[in-house]
Amino acid sequence: MVGLARAMLDNSGDVEDVVMDAFVSTSQRIDSLDNPGGYLRTAVVNGCRQRLRDGSRRQGILAARVAPFAAHRVGADVDASLEVREMIDSLSERERTVMVLTYYLDLPYSEAASIMGCSVGTVKSLVHRAKRSLREEWVT
Repeated sequence: MVGLARAMLDNSGDVEDVVMDAFVSTSQRIDSLDNPGGYLRTAVVNGCRQRLRDGSRRQGILAARVAPFAAHRVGADVDASLEVREMIDSLSERERTVMVLTYYLDLPYSEAASIMGCSVGTVKSLVHRAKRSLREEWVT
């Protein structure tokens, strides 16, 4: 859960707060939950999204964590990491969230939809828009 929160937030203090709040929320409801792990993941994502909505916390979100992962995964150099950071920063909050869930965590669209509280069609649409936006802005 900490890794998920770190992928979405840059501030390590926020990461710990969000994850702790999610665990507390889950533990209070654990007896009535059919899928405590899914509830916990959703609580972490929603907590991160709430933190991202706070304008003072928008500096360095998501990309600071995704770029090093992407560089390591594809064997790219530091310049590529910086470019990935800029690319991710150009996306909206919902587009960043869906890209982290579907590409970074490799979740199926149905699970991403459940976490984000939307339909599978919305997830597909957000992925499509994010890819189109990245292509238009970054592919020459």
